[in-house]
Amino acid sequence: MLSAAWQLAQLAVFANQASAQAAEGQEYCVGVQQLWLYYATHQLPTVHALAQVVQSGGTAIEQADFDWALI
Repeated sequence: MLSAAWQLAQLAVFANQASAQAAEGQEYCVGVQQLWLYYATHQLPTVHALAQVVQSGGTAIEQADFDWALI
């Protein structure tokens, strides 16, 4: 199991990637602040699970909740 510090470091990488892609004109409905809120609220077991939420292309946190049920 990954340490919390490693998971947070990976989360920062995903956030940076999302910011870079957004700067290129791609729309991301789940913003960085929402990611942190979602991570804290749902206590995701791994950053990989959070990455699945980000990469799912969900239209809102409700979509992320649906994805969480599938993880």
